[in-house]
Amino acid sequence: MAQGQIIVNDHLVIQTNDADGLIKIYKDIFNIRLALDKIVERWKIRILFFRLNKTTLEIVEKPDNQQPNDKLWGLTWDVENIEEAHQRLLREAVDVTTIKKGIK
Repeated sequence: MAQGQIIVNDHLVIQTNDADGLIKIYKDIFNIRLALDKIVERWKIRILFFRLNKTTLEIVEKPDNQQPNDKLWGLTWDVENIEEAHQRLLREAVDVTTIKKGIK
């Protein structure tokens, strides 16, 4: 395996201001399993995890009293070596954030 190679996409992150609206779509209409609905106090956000086969959709809600608005916020990957993968993506001019400790 090449240095810094991505093994698989871990999950997709969507930011919304209307988590209940996305529950109605993903769970109630598309019948995608809602695996987690949690308030993360330290970040002052609500997160949802939907599971579809081996794919996780992470929803991050930041309410703002505006019209419902959803956007792709990011992708997360499973890698052998996070530092090497991060450096490789930076060298290839991919827009990435700093390495962050997640909830898991």
